[in-house]
Amino acid sequence: YRKFSDSNNNNYTHRIGFGQDLHILTKEGVIPVSESFDICSNHVVNLYMNPLTPFIEKFDGILHPETKSIAQHYETVNEFLFNVIQQRRKDVEEGKRFDDLLWHFMQGPNTHQMSYNDQELRDILINVIIAARDTTAVSIAYAIYMLILHPEVQSKLLLEIECCFPNEKGILESDNIIETISHMTYASAVLNETFRLFPPVPVNEREVVEDDVWPDGTIVRKGTNISWSSYSQARCSKIWGSDCKEFKPERWFSDNGKLYKPASGEWNVFNNIGARACLGERLARLEALAAILIFVQRYKIILNKPNQKIDYEVGVALKIKNGLEVLVEKRHSY
Repeated sequence: YRKFSDSNNNNYTHRIGFGQDLHILTKEGVIPVSESFDICSNHVVNLYMNPLTPFIEKFDGILHPETKSIAQHYETVNEFLFNVIQQRRKDVEEGKRFDDLLWHFMQGPNTHQMSYNDQELRDILINVIIAARDTTAVSIAYAIYMLILHPEVQSKLLLEIECCFPNEKGILESDNIIETISHMTYASAVLNETFRLFPPVPVNEREVVEDDVWPDGTIVRKGTNISWSSYSQARCSKIWGSDCKEFKPERWFSDNGKLYKPASGEWNVFNNIGARACLGERLARLEALAAILIFVQRYKIILNKPNQKIDYEVGVALKIKNGLEVLVEKRHSY
């Protein structure tokens, strides 16, 4: 299932970012740029965690000269993105219009009130891919995993789907899919609980740019690195109660039946504090919800290996190590 969720999200991210579909789901074999991007992302993590990484890579290159080097993987990503940008400039000169992020950035000025150059556009596209590619994909995979382990939650979610889309052949055929999904409270609670227990980015860090004092009186000095773990916060009983380790979408409902909105410091999966809040939160939510709801509506899902244990893969995003193997069966209506 991870292959499906990763590939589907890759296609979507590339299309919304720069209008291209790499056909990852339909093409046989490895997509070079997708493989290189994964390797480069892991390389960044390795550099952070192991200062000997550059030396290890040099010895690796000597021992395995036939293997593509990390520099060549970076070159693959750069070459692909620069080609996309240069082709887009040619298309714009011919009067063509687009509706993706690359087009909108090309129309606007940078911080110096000048047009973005190719290097800046490349950096923007890399940020878009990093922010949207793996993070949403892993959330979809963990949501499916939780629904498998908690069939009573899956039944409630299916009931809400049937109530919100009563006369539809499928969710994709609905005329008001975005508006309808946005108002599905139980589905939102399921997604929130998935984000809480399995934050896409489990650990984050920021550098203090000037001396400051926190609300509790803690003094932080300029240049200090501040780290926090959303993963650990989710398992803190002081914040979420004695059942903090349990998957309970119901915790997201207030006594009046409305969705509970925690304080930003209490639940900061989207780094939703101050000016650096995630710009793509609404889009990520909508994309994840649509994928989960369509999948649940169309298929019955069970684990391929009933006793499968989930381990985490070290990386920027909280991926499932070796993926999630599931069996799917079409529901009779579809």
